[in-house]
Amino acid sequence: MVENTRYGNKVIWAVIIVCILSALANFLPIDSVEANNQFTIQMDGKRLEIPENLGIIKDGRVFVPIRFIAEELHAHVHWDSAQQKVTIDQNQNKITLWIGSHLYRLNEVKRTVDVTPFIHQNRALVPLRFVSEALGLQVHWDPARKVVSLNSSGVAQQSLASRSADRISNDVYFLAKIIHAEARGESLLGQVAVGAVVLNRVKSRDFPNTIYEVIVEKTGPYYQFEAVQNGSFFRLEPDTNAITAAKRAIGGEDPTKGALFFHNPTISKSPFMASKPVAVRIGKHDFLY
Repeated sequence: MVENTRYGNKVIWAVIIVCILSALANFLPIDSVEANNQFTIQMDGKRLEIPENLGIIKDGRVFVPIRFIAEELHAHVHWDSAQQKVTIDQNQNKITLWIGSHLYRLNEVKRTVDVTPFIHQNRALVPLRFVSEALGLQVHWDPARKVVSLNSSGVAQQSLASRSADRISNDVYFLAKIIHAEARGESLLGQVAVGAVVLNRVKSRDFPNTIYEVIVEKTGPYYQFEAVQNGSFFRLEPDTNAITAAKRAIGGEDPTKGALFFHNPTISKSPFMASKPVAVRIGKHDFLY
């Protein structure tokens, strides 16, 4: 009788633990990673095999080991474990990515990508679409069949590096990206004003002293700019208006008269912003000291 009671208690506790774990599972975040056997990759119609079965779909994007890039895309790949850096060279095009970073270099020009390389099972995985297009391939994703088709013919021979013909400076590029992400749809003057706020922060002792560092600065878990927080800064490429606005702001134009902040007062509920004096209103934005 004692033995039965003892084992009965163990069973009860086991049931309780299972119930607790099941409940927690509903609240714990689950990384959206799918196994390699749930998609295939084709190059000019030929099915490719991913080394070591390590290709995965993560957050809706296909990632592959850097060895796959080297073997199938005929590129030279170097992995720097100390700096967590991947360098990919092909036909005088050079791409450098860092694990966990949105920042990359394209032929030594700094740019951003909306998804970041990461380590999976002790291997560095990189975004297939981004790297393939950078090396001049056309990429098509069939979501129904989960097939990635790579095409190396025709216009695809023109690489992302050569298509990046504007050759704008890093500062203009990053400033134009935050202008476009934060103020697309605003007037050109309103876009110049957003760029001026970033540059005023660069000049201020209270903020970092480079454009990129100002844009990606964090306060605790939050970025200073909503477009960085929601990822649109990384996803969106600047249009010609944003580039023009960035150049005008860098050239010294400041419609805000020295403002360090801006917000849309019809959307923002921040007491901090509401407490700041308004320098000027342009379009939907108040620019604040």
